[in-house]
Amino acid sequence: MNKYYPSSKEKKLKDMFNHIANKYDLINHILSFGFDFLWRKKIVHLLYNFSKKKILKY
Repeated sequence: MNKYYPSSKEKKLKDMFNHIANKYDLINHILSFGFDFLWRKKIVHLLYNFSKKKILKY
């Protein structure tokens, strides 16, 4: 895998993600039956006590 010359498989994968990027949140919400909102809220709550430096370190 060369970052300057992606393989055709890498290009297909990148193209697929670029295609769904603008619909990702909606698709995630539908496929998770709305649990994505709860997961995000829980993560924000769990990370609230961490400093930015600690989060970026991991």
